[in-house]
Amino acid sequence: MARQKKAQEYSPEEFDAVVALIRRDEELRADIEAITGQKLDGKTPRQLFDLFRMLEGATQVQTVVVRYGQARRA
Repeated sequence: MARQKKAQEYSPEEFDAVVALIRRDEELRADIEAITGQKLDGKTPRQLFDLFRMLEGATQVQTVVVRYGQARRA
């Protein structure tokens, strides 16, 4: 499993791009709200970025579990 980047390892441009994407993509916002159970309205850019990082980590874990299941069946 790839190591998740620490918050400080993201460039300012990556941070800005993530925050801008979450703010402008309504479908993405709805997905994040459904997954986390949190409303994104009123969240600071840092809070939005932290949610992105949390989901990124959870996705990596899920990917590893799926691959383990596939390997086990093989």
